[in-house]
Amino acid sequence: MCISLLSRASAHYKAKGKKLFAGICLHMIGQHYYMREDFAPAFDHLLQANDLFREVGYANIPEAGRYLHELALAHYYFRDYQKVIDLMQAAAGLRPYNKNLDMQRYNNLGLAYRNNGHPDSALRYFERTLHLAGEYRDSIWISIANANIGSVYHNMGIYC
Repeated sequence: MCISLLSRASAHYKAKGKKLFAGICLHMIGQHYYMREDFAPAFDHLLQANDLFREVGYANIPEAGRYLHELALAHYYFRDYQKVIDLMQAAAGLRPYNKNLDMQRYNNLGLAYRNNGHPDSALRYFERTLHLAGEYRDSIWISIANANIGSVYHNMGIYC
């Protein structure tokens, strides 16, 4: 029911030339499929949505950072770390959707760089996460960022 309604809405908005709203519907459909672990249609819809968002211009979409973040997480699940980096860097250039995603986007950049074998870049983004967590006074994210910084040093064989 939900997918059918969103599909009709997306087609309606496309016909009216409202790419942003069509993209939002496609993104929601993609997220729905992703949560059901039906990955082929999930990526099909998420990528179609991202194409429309790109046409509209990420800077013209208040929630663009969130949409990029969710698409990046889908790629992270499949260990496509370079795509995660590309998407999260695009998100990092936009205004934060909320405080939590503001910290997460830099943390996810750090994770992707760490997993791609780039410890210096990973540290830079984990330190950015730690800085933001301090600004937001978020003790959970302070702990996560410190643990991730420690993991990079551990992987490098640098112990205190």
